[in-house]
Formats: sequence, C-alpha cells, structure tokens
Amino acid sequence: MRIWAPLFLVLVTFLFISPLAFGGDTTTTSFPLRIAENGRYLLDGGGRPFRINADAAWFASTHATLPQIDIYLADRKKKGFNTIVLMALTHLTPNNQAGVAPFLRKNDFSTPNEPYFAFLDAIIDKAAAQGMAVLFAYTYLGANGGDEGWWSALQDERNTLSVCYDWGVWLGNRYKGRGNIIWLAGGDYAPPAGSEGERRTLSILKGIKASGAEQLFAAQWGPPDSLATDESAFAPFIDINTIYGYGPHGNGATYDTARRAYEEVPARPVVLFEPNYEDERVGGTGLRQDVRRSQYWAVLGGATAGQNFGTKGIWNWQQPGWIDWVWNRSANWADRLDTPGSLDMKHLFSLFAALPWEDLRPSGGLRRVGPVGPDDSREFIATATTPDSDWLVAYFPPTGAGSQTAQLDMSIMSGPATARWFNPVTGEYTAIDPSLPNAGLRLFSTPGNNGTGTNDWVLVLEAIAKH
Repeated sequence: MRIWAPLFLVLVTFLFISPLAFGGDTTTTSFPLRIAENGRYLLDGGGRPFRINADAAWFASTHATLPQIDIYLADRKKKGFNTIVLMALTHLTPNNQAGVAPFLRKNDFSTPNEPYFAFLDAIIDKAAAQGMAVLFAYTYLGANGGDEGWWSALQDERNTLSVCYDWGVWLGNRYKGRGNIIWLAGGDYAPPAGSEGERRTLSILKGIKASGAEQLFAAQWGPPDSLATDESAFAPFIDINTIYGYGPHGNGATYDTARRAYEEVPARPVVLFEPNYEDERVGGTGLRQDVRRSQYWAVLGGATAGQNFGTKGIWNWQQPGWIDWVWNRSANWADRLDTPGSLDMKHLFSLFAALPWEDLRPSGGLRRVGPVGPDDSREFIATATTPDSDWLVAYFPPTGAGSQTAQLDMSIMSGPATARWFNPVTGEYTAIDPSLPNAGLRLFSTPGNNGTGTNDWVLVLEAIAKH
C-alpha cells in the first residue's frame, strides 16, 4: 500500500490537472490572426490553424454589464467557441448599461465619447484574455438600411466623407493594438452601388486602414444569400469571405452558397457568418435540427474556415423583465447559455477539432439510395474530403426518424479505412467497420433516430495507413 501510494497520487494529480486528461488543448491562442499561405483558413499569432467558432452577441456592447460578460465568455469558451460577434454601436438603444452614449452629439461621428469606448475596450480585452477573437461590427448599418442600424445617421449632413474617414482613423488608432479584432463592414445591408452612402461607408473602412490597423476585414451584407466579396467596391479590402447563409432565394441550401464562396478566385477563408438562428423564425424555422443542418451543410459545402451560431436571447442580450417573464420566460440571456443548439455546436466543434479541418474541401461521392422527397435539395448529403484522400466526412440531413442509406465508391479513399457514425446531438461515435477496402461500392445506412426524434448523422471515414 505504501509503495503504490505515491504512484496513485501522481496518477490522480495527472487526471485532475493535466489538460490532456480532459482531451483539452495544451496551446494558448495568440493574436493577431493572419491568412494561411493557401488562402483557405486562418492562423493565429503562433502559426497554428485557427478555426472561427463564433457566437453572436451583437448587443452585448450596450445591453450587458462586465460581470455578465465574464460569465458569458467563460461559458462559451467551455463549449469550444473562440470568437464572438459584437456591435461597436447599437442604434436603437445606443447608450450602454451605465447610460453612457457613444457620441457627445447624437449621431455625429466626429464626437466619439471616451467613457463609452473604454467600456467597449474592456469587453474586447476580456475576450482576448480568454483567447477569443471579436468580429467587430464597427458601424453596423441595419436591416434594409432601417432604424435598427446607423445607415440613416450615415446620411446626416454632418457625417461628410472626410468626417467618416476621420471616424475610421479614430477607430483604427484606438483598436489597431488589439490583435483579437476582425473588422466587420456593413451589417445586414449593402449600400446601393455608387451612392453617397456607399462612399461614406467605404471611407470609414479606408480610414481604419490608413491608421495602420493591420487586422483582417470581413463583411456582412444583405440576406438571404450574399458573400462578403459580392460588393465590388469593398471586395478588394475583404480578407475573409463571410457569407449570409439562408441559402439561394432563402431556400436553406447553405451548401450552395458555401460552394460559391469556396470556388472564388483568389481563394479566401470562407466562414458561415449569418445563418438561421436558434429559436428565431428569420431565414428558417429556428428549430434545433434545422439550425444544425444549415451549419453542417455550409461547413462541408465549402465554409471550412468556420461558422457563426446565434440563439434568441443572447444575440440581442435580453435582460429579465416582466414582459419577458410573461411572454417568454427563457428570453433572459443567462437562461439561454445551455440551449440545445449551443450544445450541438459544442459537439460540432469537438468533431472538427479532431479532424484535419483545414484540409477539407467540398466533394461528391455519396449517392442517396431509395426514394427522396419532393424537394430533393433538402436531402442533399454534403461531403468533404482531404486532398490526400485520407479522410471523408459526410452529413446526412434530417429527413424524419428512420434510417437513411447512401452508396459510396470506396476508391475515393487512399487506402483501407475505418468507418464511424458521429451523433451530432450527443457527440458520440458508433463504429461501423474497422477496415473497409478502398475498392468497390459500399452502402452506408445511418443508425436512424439520433435520440431527438430526428435522423441526421455524420459519416467519418479515415484511411488506416496514412501517407
């Protein structure tokens, strides 16, 4: 007993202290981010691949307190999120929780208010301390150019081209030292081409650049189906091809939009930025399985560099109040931390962290067997492989609760392969076969109900003998 006691203590110490005991990451993310040589994904400051696992917290800048931010960031980091989406300014409720306004004169971009931005600095710095990036919507325009955003203020006669440029320089000088920022242009609206509003929007961006700010740029334009590079005036400045992901014509087929972005030349990292949010009936049903489908479809369709997730109550940072209590008791942001959708994202992040995700590219290969519904686009099996053919990942979308079958030509693999099913709602694997030959046709049938009454599963093939 005395002989084994020291060894027992060493083992216990390892299990409770070592990150490896939990399958954790032993590295620490450092900033700034940069583009990998092949243009397909991001690298952190240490040269490690950085996949954007983002969570939408648009209104946290004005609706949250710093203690709430601490709780939120700790929860999201624990679930595998490494990026948040944040508005620098919110238009409908511009003052922060302390009652501080962003400008000394309402809507006047030449009068930024120092105390307001000091609070914003603290949020960004807290994210950096957690190794998290911030997709920073520095002047959010607003849906359809409406009062939700700053498009109308941008038209104010005081906010001339030179004022907008100086506003951008001010922003750039303030934040160019914060390497965890990714600048986000636009915001639910694309300025009309050639308009004064477009020129002013572009002037802000150019001001940020002129300050010496070297962080990457992304953009979010209008729904339902747009790429950051679609707006020709802004395309030369875009580093990350963030996509508005409701699918072409709002049909939900995010794999089509992702593939369009992936095939653009020159190559840029593609990120699903604005998908259907959980429990929101904008751009989709908001149902857990439909949100999950849009995420997997986009990633395996070409958005290999990452994705953004949003859920009701957190993206708009709802505080408890009697109206929320009566109409939606789960609207409070704190009650929305452990939604089913956020747990699904945790499992998705875990899956891709175990794969060479940076090498995945959209491909075909799986052909559905059996009858399909009247809209076969909803039953598309998104598939991605690595260039060396050592990996294949395929997502079978929800079609009900029964088993789904597809056929694969196994010669697509570089050699004999292991095959497993990944359950996207539990994060668990089910073995299929430890050694499948890489020749001939093979049928794969999903296990059926994944435990939630839906039947979506992920097929993972891995070559046994790596090159």
